Amino acid sequence: MSYTTQPQSQRSSSKTKTVFAWITIAVGIILLFSGEIGGILLAAAFIMPGAWWMWCEAQDKKHYNEAQEAAANHEQLRKLLDPQRDSLVLNSMGDAPQFTPVNRRWPVVWLTALVLFIAGGSLIPESESTLDTEPTPTSAAPTTTSTGSESTSAATTTTRTSTTTNSTHSSASPSTTTTEETTAGIAKFADIPVEEPAQAPAPEPVIEQPVPAAPAPVPARVYYANCSEARAAGAAPIYEGQPGYSRKLDRDGDGIACE
Repeated sequence: MSYTTQPQSQRSSSKTKTVFAWITIAVGIILLFSGEIGGILLAAAFIMPGAWWMWCEAQDKKHYNEAQEAAANHEQLRKLLDPQRDSLVLNSMGDAPQFTPVNRRWPVVWLTALVLFIAGGSLIPESESTLDTEPTPTSAAPTTTSTGSESTSAATTTTRTSTTTNSTHSSASPSTTTTEETTAGIAKFADIPVEEPAQAPAPEPVIEQPVPAAPAPVPARVYYANCSEARAAGAAPIYEGQPGYSRKLDRDGDGIACE
């Protein structure tokens, strides 16, 4: 007699639970590939009940077969003994071993799986929180629109005021209405703050390096042997300090040579 000789209803229920256990194990393996701590905890929450069921089923099958084999041996041994002669042995043998299924402890298993599921779900980052919120340039649109509206309102106000001034045949009541509308339009758009454009940073001052002045040319050494040569060169008269001046040419010593 084997484990498969159980009633049909019990074997059908066992097969259904086995299929369900395999499904939970497959889901847990898929979650295990996420590589994150939250995914690993969720995978453990799915795998643990299914794996526990499979292990308990294997142990029950093993213990059932062992119990059936022990019961068969016990029955054969009782048949070999004489009830009158071996009554003492028969009384000491007792009853045949009975099959005892493994204690499933499902409350503990389901509570542990629930804790793992909650912990894993709390550790999985949300897709919306991981995305960086970038500022959109649409905030400048209302300001631009307000500025354009203000300019349009100002133009409309000027037109209405000019029309009121140039119209000599209009009554006082339309003029008052136009003035009130103009004032209301100005007051309406005056409260809208206009963002000033950001000022560009002032450029750093450029420090010009002073250019060194060119050295003064060294006067060429000029020598005249006599005043006739100086006059021929167009240099006479020659004052003291000028090129070509010498005491030899300035005979009277007044500082002017070749007078």
